Amino acid sequence: VTQSAEARERLTELTPALLKAFGQTRRADEALIRFDEFLAGLPAGIQLFSLLQSNPALLKLMATIMGAAPRLAAIITRRPHVFDGLLDPALLTELPDRAYLSARLAAFIEGDRAYEDVLDRLRIFASEQKFLIGVRLLAGSIDPARAGRAFSDLADLTIEAALQAVIAEFALRHGSIAGGRVALLGMGKLGSRELTAGSDVDLILLYDHD
Repeated sequence: VTQSAEARERLTELTPALLKAFGQTRRADEALIRFDEFLAGLPAGIQLFSLLQSNPALLKLMATIMGAAPRLAAIITRRPHVFDGLLDPALLTELPDRAYLSARLAAFIEGDRAYEDVLDRLRIFASEQKFLIGVRLLAGSIDPARAGRAFSDLADLTIEAALQAVIAEFALRHGSIAGGRVALLGMGKLGSRELTAGSDVDLILLYDHD
């Protein structure tokens, strides 16, 4: 990340603001360690350092994520590309309701894709949107009840898309079963639409045929 002279120069310029932002978190040492792990997963740091230097609000949000939200920090460290979602100016004003998530999902998996590709993209979409819902909750733009509905809608839509992909792949490989019907029943917090970022998803698969 800091192999180039320009990257080291940008980081040097950013350091005072970086230390101030992270010093205001409840666990500054842990926050800096997580930030370092995040940087280690980036191919280059010049663009990131420039963005953080020119956008104090973004730097504060990153420090808050790293210091107060270990689950969110883990997601952005494993999948650094979700950082791009933080650059959306409408992030904290758009409400992640079912219609919003459905439109985003449809655009993300559109096209004639192979079965494994669809499943891979669903995993990416779910991880990214889970992260962004958590960021909205952390920033206070949505309350816990609305976040619970958003997490539940995200799970519901992703599971539905995965089920449709499985049905299509099964029919392609084995043909259709006469009168075949299948449904998924969401239990627990999914059923009550109270999922959190760390909730398990409990499902019952129901099926029938002639």
